[in-house]
Amino acid sequence: LVGANLAAAVLAAVHAREQTGQGQVVHVIGSDVVAHYVMTPRVADLMNGRSTYLRSGRRNTGAMGGIYPWGLYPCRDGYIVLVSHARKNWQALLSMLGNPAWSRDPRFEDPQEIARLHADEVDPLLCAELQRFTRQQLFELAKDLPIALGPAQTIRDTLESEHLRARRSLSSLDVAGEQVLYVKRPFHLSGTPVPE
Repeated sequence: LVGANLAAAVLAAVHAREQTGQGQVVHVIGSDVVAHYVMTPRVADLMNGRSTYLRSGRRNTGAMGGIYPWGLYPCRDGYIVLVSHARKNWQALLSMLGNPAWSRDPRFEDPQEIARLHADEVDPLLCAELQRFTRQQLFELAKDLPIALGPAQTIRDTLESEHLRARRSLSSLDVAGEQVLYVKRPFHLSGTPVPE
């Protein structure tokens, strides 16, 4: 997604240069791209009065080779996203959580086996450990470890993001008489102002 948006921004900058003779600096930030990607269907949902996407669980044992954990997991103040690619990720997560007693069960050593055979048993055990922490605490604990873990942002979190506000990446749209915030295009060009 980031690469596609970068390509679009570069093409827009080249087109502007051909029209004006002036080059431009292109800014594309991954978090803006993700916010735009996630929020655009939500605006369409509001306008159409129906949901575009439906969830059918938090785990797909076929994803990335079926390594556990993979998906959204609840913690004290919301959800985190956990994506495991290898045994070392699972071991680092367990170590971060203090190697709980249940994690020493031989059935729970191999994250591929857990994904195939024991995920429904491990989920409540892992979730109980995660409930001790907030999203930000878990993020801080994991940021220097080989774990893909981050806070799952709600729509409200996204729309209240200081980063998006500072980049003037939010705008509003009238939907049935109500002003709805949405994320504008996820790239900025130095010589082309972002419309308000």
